[in-house]
Amino acid sequence: MERISLQNEYVSVIRAGEPDGSCGGNQNWFRNTPLEYAANQGCGMIAAVDVANFMQNRGRISYDEYEKCIVSFIKQHPFTKLFLHEFRRRSKSVFAIGILPNQISRFLNKGGKKAGVPVRFKWNGFYGHKNMYQKIKAMINANIPVVWAIYSRKGRLNLYRFNQATSKYEVIASTNNHFVTAIAVEESHEGQKLRRMIEVSSWGKGFYIDYDEYLEFVGSSLINKYCSNIMVRR
Repeated sequence: MERISLQNEYVSVIRAGEPDGSCGGNQNWFRNTPLEYAANQGCGMIAAVDVANFMQNRGRISYDEYEKCIVSFIKQHPFTKLFLHEFRRRSKSVFAIGILPNQISRFLNKGGKKAGVPVRFKWNGFYGHKNMYQKIKAMINANIPVVWAIYSRKGRLNLYRFNQATSKYEVIASTNNHFVTAIAVEESHEGQKLRRMIEVSSWGKGFYIDYDEYLEFVGSSLINKYCSNIMVRR
């Protein structure tokens, strides 16, 4: 197996009673708080804040510090509350805008400029999935986490965990319409087939995505290919 991973420890948020910390942030932390609305469709904001912290060498931070970063994102984007609002019908969520790629790149680039971070970001959507896997590998190899949107107009994408006892990847969850952050790539041969697994941070934990399953999930739709994409270096 070949593994490419970030050189520095990924962002770990230390909360009361959890001294080991998390693997990135989790929008669900904000339920039943004044930032309740951030829990609804806040995954894009979490990805932006995580990458900003990593690029500014803030690997282990307290929950209070992390919350200040979330508030900073919200202040920079005055309509965040509207974008994260879930419009409901008969107590069922039917529509939410969510955080947009240009809001993420603006936050990363503005904060990075102030902190002296030389990397600038832009959305890769217009290029679809051409060389996207190679771009993910190249960025991680350069010690840059990758904001990755998972989207398809139908279906859900499997999320895996690696079982050390069986040495196999096992499906434990699924997702759609969701931002994650790619932090490592693992490649292994199963017979003649190359299996490409990308480790991601989501909901404060680590998961794996099978890249070939991802391509099948997105399909040939140009809308899917634009929306389901990554943030790359300018």
